[in-house]
Amino acid sequence: MAITFVVVNVRETIPPQAKSHLPPNAKPGFQVFFTEDVVLKQYEAQTPGNGLPQNEANRYVGIHSGILTLLRVTGDGDRFYAPATRICQYSATHRFRNLPNTPGTTDVWTKYPEVDHRARAVRHIGL
Repeated sequence: MAITFVVVNVRETIPPQAKSHLPPNAKPGFQVFFTEDVVLKQYEAQTPGNGLPQNEANRYVGIHSGILTLLRVTGDGDRFYAPATRICQYSATHRFRNLPNTPGTTDVWTKYPEVDHRARAVRHIGL
């Protein structure tokens, strides 16, 4: 199996979406919905100006959208986390598209011109 090294950043969508975050007083079950645009920062050894377009607008590759659900807030004596750690379930989809103007990436992306990558995890966030 070949492994491809890809680094991306996220940017606010156009038009901007309502900001959502996990407030400090959120109770278990609270959900945060998010969507962001994804810009290619590195592909294998290629970086902007070194194999990738310098202009960020030519490196947008897709979106990152999902839901963060607060499962619990830990207390004193928790077996795994420090007190006041928020345990969240993260569920997201990264939807990538073809990059016709990006040298070195078209060969990979044309195999899968529209790709959905789904991620699920349990994450902890300190207060």
